[in-house]
Amino acid sequence: MRRVVDQVLRIGATDAPVLVSGEHGTGKTLVARALHTASGRKGPLVTVDCSATTPERLAADLFDDGDGLGDAFRRAADGTLFLADLTAMPMPLQARLLRALEDGTDRSGPSARLVAATHRDPHEAMREGTLRDDLYHLLAALPLPALRDRDEDVAVLAHLFVDKLNAHYGRSKRLAAGSESGLLRHDWPGNVRELRSAVQRAYLLQEGDELYVRPSLPSETVLKESETSIMFSVGTTLAELERRALLKTLAHFNNDKTATARALGISVRTVHNQLARLAGQDAGRKAAP
Repeated sequence: MRRVVDQVLRIGATDAPVLVSGEHGTGKTLVARALHTASGRKGPLVTVDCSATTPERLAADLFDDGDGLGDAFRRAADGTLFLADLTAMPMPLQARLLRALEDGTDRSGPSARLVAATHRDPHEAMREGTLRDDLYHLLAALPLPALRDRDEDVAVLAHLFVDKLNAHYGRSKRLAAGSESGLLRHDWPGNVRELRSAVQRAYLLQEGDELYVRPSLPSETVLKESETSIMFSVGTTLAELERRALLKTLAHFNNDKTATARALGISVRTVHNQLARLAGQDAGRKAAP
C-alpha cells in the first residue's frame, strides 16, 4: 500500500494523464479520487463510465462536432475527468481522445486533467485491439495489485474500514483479537471491495464492540458491486440474494431501517427479523469449532 500511496502522491502532483489498471474491486475509483485530491486542482472530479452508455452518447459527451471538446471536459474544467472502463471506449473515440491529449501538451487542449481506468490488463487489451498502443504510451501507467498479492495490506485496510465506520456511526468498535489471521486465510477474489463489504457486514450485524470479520461468500464465487448496485454470478442462492440486497440497502440508507424497509417494499419488523436471523447465523458460526 505504501508503494501505491507514494505513486499517487508523486503522479498526482503533476498534470500527466494517468491510466489506473487493476482487477475489479482493487480500488481504481478511490485512486482516481486520491489523484484528484493530490493534484490540488480547484475544479470538480467528473466521472464518465465508458461502458455504461452508447458510443453515440459517449462521443457527444466527450466531443463537440469535429474535434472540439464536449460537455464532460467543460464540466471538469480546472479539475479531473475520470474515464472509467477506458477499454470499453470504441477505437475511433480513443483516437479523438489521443488528439485531445496531444493538443493539451501545447496548452491549447483541455484544462481538465485526465485519469482513466480499466479492469483489463493493458498489454492484453492492446493485443486484442481494445486499447490503442499510442494512447496507452501517452498515459502514465499506475497498476494496482490484487489484494491476494499484498497480504500485508489486508489487516491495515480492515482496521481502516472499521475506523471509518466508527467515525460515521459514533462508535468505538474494533477487530477481535486474533481475527487478522482469519482474514489472511482468505484470498479475497473481490479484492478491496469484498473486504470492505465483509467489514461492513460484521459491523452492522454483530453485537458488542469486538468484530469477527469473515468473507460473505465462498472464495470461488466472485461478487461485484458498486456503491449502489450488486452483480451476482448465476447459481447464487435466493437466500444470498436477499441477504445482500438487505445489507446493501441498509448501508445505502446509513442504517435507517425505516428507509430500508420502504425501499425494499417490506415492513420495518421484517427488516429487524431478518437482521436478527443473520446475526444468529453469525453467532452460530462463531461458536462452531
